[in-house]
Amino acid sequence: MKSRTETAQSSLKELMYIGLASFIAACFWFTPIWVYLKGDATNPFSSAYEVFFHSSNPEPMFGRGVDQLGSFWMVHEVGEMLSGEQGSILSDVYHPFGFDLGMHTGFAWVDALMAVPLAWLIGQPGFYNLHIFITVMLSFGAMVLLMRRIGLSLWISIGMAHLGFFHPYVVGELVNGRPTQVHWLFPCLFLVSIIEMQKNRWHWAWSTVAGISLALSCLVYWFGGAGLGFCAIPVCLWLYIQKRDWLGGLKAACILSVLSLGICLAVTYRTAIPLIEGRDRSAYGRMDRPPQETLDLLLLEVPVREIIDVSSWNAVVGVYESTKMPLLLLGLVLIASMVPYGRKEKRPWILGWILGVGFPVGAAVSVSKEIWFPTGFAFFNTVFPPLIRCQYIDRLVMVPILIGLICVGWTLNGIIQKYTRLQDSRASFLIGLCLVLLNIHNMPSHDTLRTSNFKRYPKLYEAVQRKPGAILSLPFERSNNFYVHQIWHEQPIA
Repeated sequence: MKSRTETAQSSLKELMYIGLASFIAACFWFTPIWVYLKGDATNPFSSAYEVFFHSSNPEPMFGRGVDQLGSFWMVHEVGEMLSGEQGSILSDVYHPFGFDLGMHTGFAWVDALMAVPLAWLIGQPGFYNLHIFITVMLSFGAMVLLMRRIGLSLWISIGMAHLGFFHPYVVGELVNGRPTQVHWLFPCLFLVSIIEMQKNRWHWAWSTVAGISLALSCLVYWFGGAGLGFCAIPVCLWLYIQKRDWLGGLKAACILSVLSLGICLAVTYRTAIPLIEGRDRSAYGRMDRPPQETLDLLLLEVPVREIIDVSSWNAVVGVYESTKMPLLLLGLVLIASMVPYGRKEKRPWILGWILGVGFPVGAAVSVSKEIWFPTGFAFFNTVFPPLIRCQYIDRLVMVPILIGLICVGWTLNGIIQKYTRLQDSRASFLIGLCLVLLNIHNMPSHDTLRTSNFKRYPKLYEAVQRKPGAILSLPFERSNNFYVHQIWHEQPIA
């Protein structure tokens, strides 16, 4: 038996290794475009300073597009709220009527809140590159930790995290300025908590971590966090029946549910309570649209918003491409579901994955005009009506990616437990290396990554300050992004 000191030292050492692996993984996302970001800097230290710790004009930035502008603008607005200079209703946007940022975003600002200290220290928009770097580090490291809690070695866990994080979906989200969609720290911590309770007994501490992590997952991206929680329900029910610790399971479920729902309602009460009570639905008109079909299951009415045609091979390929599910991971999950290794541990997760894999597909798929089948999306929409507001369902692919990794992880763990020779450190290294090499074609490169230069206009800001007043923003391309410049000119925009 290890003493507490030895256990703490071992845990700290492992966290250091995971941190180092995460740092190296984050470096791979910046290396191909480093020459574009560093400007005229010549040595490594000055280059790192220019890229991560300095605001210049123009500012070389990782990624591009209007969503990138919105990402660092959101950090600024959350920082203003945090400092008490404004509330969640922005009076200087759409002046004089104002803009309810809380209602339109569901108060999902946790990732922006984490970036606020960087923005205060480095400035706008110079903090953004470091924000991307830290987001990648946290997400990758959390995935490594998730695999380690299953029981895989560090090398294999790194290889599995590589499968889960290095693929075109993540590239697309980061390149187009949407780091929120790959901020997977809290979803991974939620799954770590469930696995800990699966491996051991129900425990209030892990239930507490699970509840807080699930709430924070929702407050980063509502649809992804809620979807992950929905897919965890059959997993937890399976474990509840399997463990036969009825009282302990009930306590764990109560702690998890009360914390996750309580935190979310406490943050969003201003808009959530009227919506739950059926009042003030004018801003959520999409929720009142009738579904294309309905499915009656006993006392449950399942809305089917849209039926996707998969009656031909080309249609199947088109639906798969729209989901953005990594092909290699999909294949490994299908293989893992058919082989017997780790069967006892992975069964409930396969059930959760079957539910989740339908999220980025749509509500139902049809093989003919008369025959169609509902997916997990339709059942999720039944218990979470705001899902109808999700305009980009491909972003829900996070759910089957993370749960799919767990299915493959339990299978690998079962194989390693069966064949003890694979427990050798050299074998672990080779397995991890093979996983990375299998996925090497998805490594980011200068062909897949993009950069941009954000330019501020000091003379314009000075002119506006000399003649203050509301600015009329016309819907042209250049002026449509003028709201971002409000960070510096601080004048109302009509």
